[in-house]
Amino acid sequence: MTTEALLNTICNEIKCQDIKSLENSVIMLLKKLSNEEESLKIANAKASSLLADIIIKAYSRLLEPFIADALKMMIRRRAQIALVGHPNNALFIAILKTGSVEIYNSFILECEEMHTSDDFKVLCEALIETAFEFSKDTLSKCVQCNNGKEFYPAVPSNANRDIMTIHIDDYSIIMTVVEQYNSIVGRQQIISDLTLRMNLI
Repeated sequence: MTTEALLNTICNEIKCQDIKSLENSVIMLLKKLSNEEESLKIANAKASSLLADIIIKAYSRLLEPFIADALKMMIRRRAQIALVGHPNNALFIAILKTGSVEIYNSFILECEEMHTSDDFKVLCEALIETAFEFSKDTLSKCVQCNNGKEFYPAVPSNANRDIMTIHIDDYSIIMTVVEQYNSIVGRQQIISDLTLRMNLI
């Protein structure tokens, strides 16, 4: 199977929430890259980048818990994919792009288990700098707000527009706005958590 076909399979397995098949496909990808690249470091960097791209492509709030578990599995299969390129690790950048606190929690807990207290503090300091740099525009222009998690479901477009509902014509737009809005809030929460972890060490 080509790398491209394997990546498409991994993406579909995430969307189908098939953790067993996904784990087998991730193992195949890691082995394939290790055999094809000239060094393990290059293979790990490529694996990290490719899996990060898949997370961004497959991500939605509905899939967030599954992707968090999937990332934990991926890191346990090859720990270096979470560390290579530090502090601009591709998986961490993908987490910042989604703004998912749940996926971030899987990432940071796995990283914590791989480091001594002092090394983990250094890691957190570097990740904070990366997160600030990535989020500087939105952080400087947005106030702290609560996540928008629930709203009335879509209703038919011919429904009474005098009633305050979200019509089905606008539902996909609303979902996109909520996803984008929550990603900004999520990045704020990630930075706060990293700061707290660093200060507790």
